[in-house]
Amino acid sequence: YLTLDTKPDYMAVVMGTNLVRLSQLESITTAMYATDILPSILNQITSCRDPLAQAYLMDCIIQVFPDEFHIETLGIFLDVCPKLREKVNVRTIIQSIMERLSNYYADEMLLLDAEKEQQYKDAQIQQGGEEKALSPTKKSISENTVKKENSFQLLNSCIQNIVSTRKSTIPSKEIVRLQMALLRFTLKCYPGNMFHVNHCLASCATSLRERQSLESPVDKKQQHQHAVPPSASTTGATPSLDETTIDELEKLLSIPLESLALKVLQLDHYSDLLTFLPWENRRQVAVVMLKAVETSKSNLNELHQIEELFVILTPLILESNVPDSYSHGTFISKLEEEEKEEESQRLQQQEEEAATTQVNAEEHDKRTADLMGALGISNENRQPSSQRNLARSTLSKRSSSAFPNTNNTAALLSTAIN
Repeated sequence: YLTLDTKPDYMAVVMGTNLVRLSQLESITTAMYATDILPSILNQITSCRDPLAQAYLMDCIIQVFPDEFHIETLGIFLDVCPKLREKVNVRTIIQSIMERLSNYYADEMLLLDAEKEQQYKDAQIQQGGEEKALSPTKKSISENTVKKENSFQLLNSCIQNIVSTRKSTIPSKEIVRLQMALLRFTLKCYPGNMFHVNHCLASCATSLRERQSLESPVDKKQQHQHAVPPSASTTGATPSLDETTIDELEKLLSIPLESLALKVLQLDHYSDLLTFLPWENRRQVAVVMLKAVETSKSNLNELHQIEELFVILTPLILESNVPDSYSHGTFISKLEEEEKEEESQRLQQQEEEAATTQVNAEEHDKRTADLMGALGISNENRQPSSQRNLARSTLSKRSSSAFPNTNNTAALLSTAIN
C-alpha cells in the first residue's frame, strides 16, 4: 500500500504502471471509461491529501489513455482541476491535455483531407450507389467540429474556475500563462477564429485587474519601480506587474502577431491588455507589430484599425513621459481634441481682438467729437470710425478694380470719407 511516507519516485512508478495496464485492456470501451473507470480514479485523486500524488495521477491519466477517451470525457476530467490542492500546478496539467487534444485534431484533419474524401466519393460512384444520406466521412467531420468547439468552451470554463477559486493565492504570472496556453491551443485548433482570440485577451485583462485589486498597498509599493512612465502613475494608470509577469505578458501579446499579423487590429481587447506593460516593453511589442506590417504588405482602410495601430505604435512615436491616457485606444481622439482646443483658442483670440478694436474705435470717435466741439465744428453727419473703416475698405477695392491705372484714387476717397 502507498502512504504519505512513500517516496514520490516509487509512488509514481507504481501508479503509472497500474494505469498503463488498465489502459491496455481490450475490453474497455469509451462508455465504460466515462461511467466507471475515470470517475473512480478522479474520486481517489480528490480524496488524496498529497499534492505530489495528485499531480502524478492526473498526468498519468493524460499520458496512458487514448485520445478518443479524453475527447469524450474532457468535461469530467477538467471539473476536477479546480478541486486539486493549491500546491498542485494545474497549469501544467491543463497544458498537457491541451497538447494531446491539439495533436489529435491536427492528425485527424490530415486523415480527413479533401483528397481522401474525394476518393471515398469516387468509390461510392463506381459501386453504382448515390449518396443520399450523410456519408461517414462527412458525419465524422461534423461530429469532430462540434467536439472541437466544445473543447474550447470546456477549457475556458476550467481556467475561469481555477482563477476564481484561487483568486487570492494564484500569482499574476500563472494567470497570464494559463491564458497563453489557451491562446496557443486556439490558434492551432481554430485558425482564423478571432472571437476565441479576443476572448482570451479579454479574460486575461479582466483576471489581471481583479487580481491586482486584491493586492495590498505594500505589494503595490514594492512593484512601483516597474511602473510605466512617472506621469502615468498619477493619471489613473493600470497598476504595474512583476518582471516575470511582464515578460510572460509580452510573449502573450506577441503570439497573435506571428500568425494573425494585422488582423490583431480587429481585436478590441489587444490594446487594453497592452496597457499592463511598462513603456519600454510596449516598444518591444510595437517593433514586432512594425515587422508584421512590413511582412503583410496590406493596406488599412478602416479608421478603427488605424487607431488601434497608432495605439500600439505610440511608444515609438511619443516620449516616455507622455501620460498613459494615450494608450487606451484614444490616440486619434486625443489628437482631434487637441485640434478642437486649438481652434477654440484661435476663435477666442479673434473675438478678443475684435472687441479691442471696437473699444479703440469708440474712444477715437469720442476724442474726435470733443475736439470738433471745441473748434465749433458740427459732428452730426460724421460716421463712426467702424463704419468709416468698412467704407474705406470697400471703396478701396472698387476703385482699384475700376481705375487700375489711378494710384491715388483710393487715397482721395479715404480722405473724402474722413
